[in-house]
Amino acid sequence: MTLTQLLFKHHVEGLGSLLEAAGRLTDRQLDEETVAQGDEIPYDLHDKTLRALLKALVYTQEVWLAAFSASETPVPSQGCTIDRLRERHALSSDGLARYVEEFEAKGLWQSEFVDALCCPPERLTFGGVIAHILVFSAHRRQMALAAFRKLGVHDQGYGDPLVWLRAQG
Repeated sequence: MTLTQLLFKHHVEGLGSLLEAAGRLTDRQLDEETVAQGDEIPYDLHDKTLRALLKALVYTQEVWLAAFSASETPVPSQGCTIDRLRERHALSSDGLARYVEEFEAKGLWQSEFVDALCCPPERLTFGGVIAHILVFSAHRRQMALAAFRKLGVHDQGYGDPLVWLRAQG
């Protein structure tokens, strides 16, 4: 497994674990304002709730998968359940993982594509987009972990890839 594949797998499994833990919370807890002010990404404005943050994590995967596959922009779900987010995460992360493997196998990291979902369309590199996904998803996962701790959930750790790797055996 390459470093990029390892980091992407850590992201996918980390988000999956967060979604599983979120399934044990009440709607009231999920919709409580627990996300710290000032930690958000400037263009990523959403409610300061754990549910909204988890939706943003999954929706970001869906958007980039659509950009890679030249599909239409997905419509974000309103009032999305955690079960539905888990389904959407499974679909979008599987699709993105296939692209990561392809980019690695074919050495396409520096290759450009046109992201027609941007207004106006932009030329981006595959490697740059994967790096973007990993960096900003890690930030959002850390915000989610902090929100879980505020809600009294302490079994999710701190998102450390070393701890995750040890658990992999």
